[in-house]
Amino acid sequence: MATFKIVLDKRTKLKDNKYNLSVRFVNGNDVMYLNIAKMNSKNYDQVFLKKSNDPDSITFRETCNGYLTKCERIFTELIPFSKEQLRELFYKEEKENELPRL
Repeated sequence: MATFKIVLDKRTKLKDNKYNLSVRFVNGNDVMYLNIAKMNSKNYDQVFLKKSNDPDSITFRETCNGYLTKCERIFTELIPFSKEQLRELFYKEEKENELPRL
């Protein structure tokens, strides 16, 4: 069974000490990262590890959890499974539902 998790992808450091906030997809030996925002380590720790209770952090976490649900829904509908199709369907509606900036 496939798993989806919100992670701070530290494989590549971006400008201003930021990294890609991604949905990590793991299905057996298949691993894929779907980038959803840019964030620094301090903000990631505050929002996802310490679970800050300020309204912006709560809204941001809820939106990210919605992305996890979206990935799970897309995965169950893809028969046969294709990583390219998963990526395409995930980003298809993202232009309408962009994350707020932290």
